[in-house]
Amino acid sequence: MNREAVMARWALLGQWWCVPVDQTPEEGATFLEQVRETLGEDFKQCPLKYIEDRLYGGFKCDEMDRRHVYFAVGEYSFLDAAIGKFWANHTARRLETRSTLRDNNLASYIGDGPFTEVVTA
Repeated sequence: MNREAVMARWALLGQWWCVPVDQTPEEGATFLEQVRETLGEDFKQCPLKYIEDRLYGGFKCDEMDRRHVYFAVGEYSFLDAAIGKFWANHTARRLETRSTLRDNNLASYIGDGPFTEVVTA
């Protein structure tokens, strides 16, 4: 597989992406744009830092040099996005989401790769 980020799975409230474990800052920026694009026109003005703070990484992939990253789509309001209202994720919510993801995917959580330690303001 090349170094592109690819969507591995889509779910009602989230997306699973497959990314290089050693993703460069440039690849990370391209990835953030990709994720934002999947949300549609209403999210075009959403700051990338608000996309980034809803990404949770560190889940193993079948390929050793890649990791799965979860994007918590459900942590947004699509109604608010339609009127251009976006907000940073709260640290407490981020910790809660990470714990839930880790607990529900314990066999695949290895804590390595991008978006394992992103904190919000």
